[in-house]
Amino acid sequence: MEFSDRRLQKLVSLPTLKNAYYGLFHSILSYGILLWGHSSYNDKLFILQKKAIRILDHLPYNAHAKQSFIKLDILTFPSMFILHCLLYIKKNPDQYTSHSQIHHYETRNRDNLVLNRNRVNASRNGPSIHAIPMYNKIPPSIREMPLKPFKIKITEFFFKKTSVLHCGGFSFLRFRWNIDRDLYVGTYLIDTCLYFRFIFY
Repeated sequence: MEFSDRRLQKLVSLPTLKNAYYGLFHSILSYGILLWGHSSYNDKLFILQKKAIRILDHLPYNAHAKQSFIKLDILTFPSMFILHCLLYIKKNPDQYTSHSQIHHYETRNRDNLVLNRNRVNASRNGPSIHAIPMYNKIPPSIREMPLKPFKIKITEFFFKKTSVLHCGGFSFLRFRWNIDRDLYVGTYLIDTCLYFRFIFY
């Protein structure tokens, strides 16, 4: 990928170069991401992605790539994983139970999905464990959208509001969401375990 892009860099336009990126790199990066996106190898993949982005934007090998992701409208690897997790829930609502299906009290979180605790490692590392806490913090007005507008809104959110500081053993995503109210989201990847912290203010 890197050799091909560096060679194409001097021969073709940016749109053609982006097509090469999506065909040669992005498609492989996103394949089966739900199953392995939380693994300990994600830091190496994110480094490779940033190398590809620097090539697309004609940057030196050691330049910061954050602004290039925004400029090129390309999702970072952590953003791709979160997006796929959220879309998985949106496409498979019958696999999940909300609190309102268990009780009929008018609680604040009655429409949130129930996070089942599992003792089996395969279940604890499944997409639902990572996706449900994130999905529950999406404003109801967004959750209720049909699939296509939902995907567009979430993708726009990542393009405009995401600041990726690092990805690897300890990873940290920070962004703000100004739709219903500001949302601060910290995502920590520790080894193969994802821990999500969401704070509304």
